[in-house]
Amino acid sequence: MANMGYCRFEKTLHGLLDCFANWDDVTSESEAARRRRLVWLCRLIVSYHDDAADSNALGVIVAKKEERRG
Repeated sequence: MANMGYCRFEKTLHGLLDCFANWDDVTSESEAARRRRLVWLCRLIVSYHDDAADSNALGVIVAKKEERRG
């Protein structure tokens, strides 16, 4: 079911954060394929919305996730 317009970004953000938190918990090839498609879509979104502040925020999030793994 699609998200309602007034909360679309809020619910999508929570979904993306959940996916990111569980990035390595892929249990099937189907799920791995969806993960690759999600990466493709996120890259497309970033290419259309090339805002330095948002790009820096994404870099900080990725760096923090890598620190936790480290």
